Amino acid sequence: MFSFMHNAITNNSPNLPSNILSSPRQPVPSLDEFFIKLDESSEDGEEFTTKFKDIFKEEQISVNQIYDLTDMEFDKLGMNKIGWCKAFRVAAKCYK
Repeated sequence: MFSFMHNAITNNSPNLPSNILSSPRQPVPSLDEFFIKLDESSEDGEEFTTKFKDIFKEEQISVNQIYDLTDMEFDKLGMNKIGWCKAFRVAAKCYK
């Protein structure tokens, strides 16, 4: 899946680009930009843009709301893998 997903699960230090980690809060990107960054971080070719971006747009979920999504809400969005939810929360944390 994501290169940072395993790290997020084991030690909470995701392998995100340095510009994301350099400050606690970043300007909130568009959903398109957020999903592009997630797809670029994927080591195994997982494409979250094609799977979930349209669903997030349809549900009117902004990037700064992703971190606060509950497990039930992720499940409703079709994100039923624990690693996916953790990866999304880690990637969205700096936009909270």
